[in-house]
Amino acid sequence: MRHSHALSCLLLAAITAAAICISPNAGAARFDQAPADGARRDRLFEWSPLVRDIQNFLTEFSMLPAPADGRLSPELQEAIRAYQRQHGLNDDGEASGALLRHMENTGRPAALKQRLAEARREQTARARKALLANPQTRDLLDNPDAAQITRQGLSADACLQSPNPQCLIDEALLATTGIERSDYRDWALREIVRAQALKGNVTDLRASIRLIGDVRLVIVSLREAAIGLVDAHLLDDAQALAQTIPDDGNQARVLAAITIAEAEDAGPRATTPPATLPGLMNLLSRLDDPVAASEIAAEVAGKLDEAGRPGDAAVILAQARGFAGPEASDDTRQTVLGILAGAYARIGQTTEAMAILTELGDIGRDHIALADKLRSPRLHVLALSKIAAAQSAQGDRISATRILTRAMTASLDITRPFAADSALAEIAEVWAGMPDYTQAFAVIDKIRSRALRAQTVWRFAAGNDSTADDLQGKAIEATDAVNSAFDRASILTGAAVLLAENGRREDARAVFAMALRDARTVQSEWWRARIFSRLADALIRL
Repeated sequence: MRHSHALSCLLLAAITAAAICISPNAGAARFDQAPADGARRDRLFEWSPLVRDIQNFLTEFSMLPAPADGRLSPELQEAIRAYQRQHGLNDDGEASGALLRHMENTGRPAALKQRLAEARREQTARARKALLANPQTRDLLDNPDAAQITRQGLSADACLQSPNPQCLIDEALLATTGIERSDYRDWALREIVRAQALKGNVTDLRASIRLIGDVRLVIVSLREAAIGLVDAHLLDDAQALAQTIPDDGNQARVLAAITIAEAEDAGPRATTPPATLPGLMNLLSRLDDPVAASEIAAEVAGKLDEAGRPGDAAVILAQARGFAGPEASDDTRQTVLGILAGAYARIGQTTEAMAILTELGDIGRDHIALADKLRSPRLHVLALSKIAAAQSAQGDRISATRILTRAMTASLDITRPFAADSALAEIAEVWAGMPDYTQAFAVIDKIRSRALRAQTVWRFAAGNDSTADDLQGKAIEATDAVNSAFDRASILTGAAVLLAENGRREDARAVFAMALRDARTVQSEWWRARIFSRLADALIRL
C-alpha cells in the first residue's frame, strides 16, 4: 500500500511538474516546496481552508503578519513551529487538524489571557503614573495595613437589630480584614467608599481608598466617592474630588451628576446653563466610547428637562448628535441615534425624535438577516430597544411592538449570558413602559439570572403606583426565588431605595427590614463586607 501511494505521488509530480505530495498522515496539509513570493500558481491541492484557518489563528496570536491566503509557505511553517514550541508540542511545522483544534481550544484562551494580563499591566502603569502625577492623589497609593481596622461601638448583631449608617460601615470595614484575596478585598472597599461618601465622610473615604491595592480601582473609587458626595449635596467637595480623577470617562460621570444637581438647585427660573455643563460636553466629545457618552448626555438632558430646563436639554442632545462620527460602525451609529431619539421623546421634542426615527429607517431586518453586518448584537439590541421606547413615547405602539419583536430575535445572537440577560431586561422595561405587563413578564421569564429577574420586576413595582400592590407581590416572589442570601439582601436594599425615590417611604422601610433579615444569614467575610456597605448606603438614602 505504501509503495502504491509513493508511486502515485511520483506520477502526480511528473504530470504537474511540481513536487507536491500529500502525506498519508491524516489531517495534515504538507507541501514540499512553497511557491516563490509573488508567483501565481493554481496547482492541485495548493490552497487549503485548513491552512487558511491556521493562518488566521496565528495572525490573531500576533505570530504571523501575512494575510491568510490558505497556502503553506516557509514563513507559515516557521510560525507554526514557534506556536508548537510555545505550547510544548512537537515542532514539525505541519498544518494539521489536530493543530487547528489545539489553537481553538487552548491557543485562543491562552492568547486572550495573555492579552488581558498585558492590558491590565498597561492600565495599571498608566493609572499609577496619573495618580502619582497629582499631589492630591499621591497619598492614595500609600496602602496602610488593613489589620489596623477594629470594631467600633455596636457588635454586628446589635447593629443589624438597630442599624445606623456608621455601625454598618464599621462592620463592613472590619469584615474586609478577613478577606484573603486582595482583589476581593479591593472590590469590597470600593463599595464601602461609596457609602462613606454618601454619609459625607471625606476623611474616612480617603482612608479607605488608601487600603485599595489595585490602582485602577482607586480611580473608579474616586469617581464613585465624588458621585456619593453629590448625592450628599456636598457639591464643592465633589467638584474638588472630580478634578483629581485622571480619566475622562470617570470624570465625565461625576460632572454629569454635578450638572444635574446644579440644575435642580437653580430651578426653572435660571437664565444661564449649569456652570459645569460646558466642561461636561467637552469631556463627552472626547470619550472613546460614543455610546457611553450618548447615554450620559441623554440622562443629563432628561434630568434637566424635569428640572424645568428644556432649552438646556435640547442643546445637550443637539451636541450629542456629533458623538458618532463618520468613522463609527453602523451598529454604534444606530445605537447613538436610538438613544438620542428616546431622549428627544422623553423631553417632548417630538419633531426631533421623529426626524431621527426617519433617519434610522426600518432597521432590524437587514442586520438580523445578514450576519456580516451584525458586528455587535448587544449594541444592536440596545439600539432597537431605545428606538422602540421613542416610538412608544410618540404614541406609535404598532411600530414599537414591531421593533421589540426584532429586538427579541436579535438578542438570540448575544453569546454572553449576562449580556443576553441584560438585553432582555431592557426589552422588558420598554414593554412595561408602554405599559404591557403581559409582554414584559413574558420576556422576564426568558432571563436566566434569577437576581436580574427580581431586580427588573422591582423597577416596575417601584415606579408604578396604579398596580403597585400586584407588582410588588410579584417582585417579592421573584426575590424569594433567588438562592443567595447576599443577592436577596442586595436586591431588597436596591428596591428600598427605588421605593423611597418614588415617595413610597413606608414601603421602602418595610422592604429594608426584609433586607436586614436576609443580611443576618450572610457568613462569608467577602459577602458580609459588601452587604453591610450596601445596607449603609440604602439606610442613608431612606
